[in-house]
Amino acid sequence: MKRKRRTHILILVLCLALLCACTAQQAAAGPSAAPQAPDASVQTADRSSHNSAVSPAASKPDYTEAYLAYLGVLENSREDILNYNWQKGLVFDEDRYESVPEGDSESIAVADIWGDDTPELIYISAPRTEEDSVPMDAELHIVTYLDGKIRELYQEYGYDTMAGGGMYYRLFQTASDKGLWINTLFYLGFESDEYTQFSADGSSGELTPEHEYRYSCYLSYNDNDDMEEFEEWEIDNAACSQDEFESAIPSESAQLSGLLLYNTDYGDEGSALSEGAAMTCDEAVAFLREKAGVTVDLSVNETAFFSSLPDFWFASGAGGWETTLSIEPDGSFYGSFYDSDMGSIGEGYPNGTVYVCSFSGRFGNVVRQDEYTCVMDTLELIIEPTEADEWIEDGVLYVASGPYGMEDAEKVYVYLPGSQMSRLPWPFVSWVSAPHVWGAATRPSILPFYGLYNENAGTGFSGDE
Repeated sequence: MKRKRRTHILILVLCLALLCACTAQQAAAGPSAAPQAPDASVQTADRSSHNSAVSPAASKPDYTEAYLAYLGVLENSREDILNYNWQKGLVFDEDRYESVPEGDSESIAVADIWGDDTPELIYISAPRTEEDSVPMDAELHIVTYLDGKIRELYQEYGYDTMAGGGMYYRLFQTASDKGLWINTLFYLGFESDEYTQFSADGSSGELTPEHEYRYSCYLSYNDNDDMEEFEEWEIDNAACSQDEFESAIPSESAQLSGLLLYNTDYGDEGSALSEGAAMTCDEAVAFLREKAGVTVDLSVNETAFFSSLPDFWFASGAGGWETTLSIEPDGSFYGSFYDSDMGSIGEGYPNGTVYVCSFSGRFGNVVRQDEYTCVMDTLELIIEPTEADEWIEDGVLYVASGPYGMEDAEKVYVYLPGSQMSRLPWPFVSWVSAPHVWGAATRPSILPFYGLYNENAGTGFSGDE
């Protein structure tokens, strides 16, 4: 059944009422103590016993501190978050001849679900391990900011899996209870529709399920040994009727009005989401920065920029050719190209043929487009002359060539380590993937080194790591 989302006015009314109540309470209490500096370290919740010392009532963190701390969490987990690339499904790209994500994963949300008025950070990630270079399982994380530290309230391993398919989920809130509802729907030869309700009560110092609801539909043999479809409904592991089950869970409209996260079509993407819901990693970073009043300086000191760049190289990884490029602090550069063809022999050159080129030039007018992308102009490109177009030396025929990879260079892009690979031009990704032997499954989610892209030639250079 296709689900529709409607705006729930009651959420706004309750949020305004809560804001007024909190403002009045703070005014009555007088000025608060100076906030502690944010600490991005993760403190795992103690689930063994109640500890009133860590109750949300003990400390009302400043929202700005929380947002800054969450920025640190996203920075530390960014690669794992971007690894979760199957949230919206995969489609086959004929040009690239590989399966690619249908869209950027919107696997991050920010909302108050613990009942202490401080918004929590919810995100789904897919860590890549050495044993499993292709992330297949995603993890659900819910963290809060308490007493100057990040604290993990909830973590669920194997929350979504690429291999299983047929799994859909949604995380939502309702107007009647802030809290959090998690709904998962499985189609794996049977149907299982499960709801877990977490109470918006942080006084226990934990985020634990309050109620669980489950609907199951499966095929099995009946008493006459005939195959029959069976349906079961449960509330907190106890059998119940269909009416009891349906009356206990929120209505479809209530679920969609408070939707925070969902995958594939288990929510209506055409409906408007509330602020802070279903964001990509980039959107979440921008959202948190805006809330915390953080601005990003995109100005460029060219000397410092050029000085920070490593040497670059351009190669296929399968042949005997390579172009190298070094950039000086003033933007001047020099490089060389060679291509060895030992099978191309003739009279006087039994040791093969080598194509060579030395070149130099200068970059300038650097503009920083975003945190991970700079573009610069090729102000000058000079091919160093040779004594002849061809010459033989030590039984090798040398042939003067061009600056392969830098030919026709005008606009040249520099991608910084951490660039999201799915956002980079495919020609660049293809070129740098070849020598590193990256395929669709093993290609990293973020660029692990500096990259250089000659837009006119469509060529990609890797920076020394």
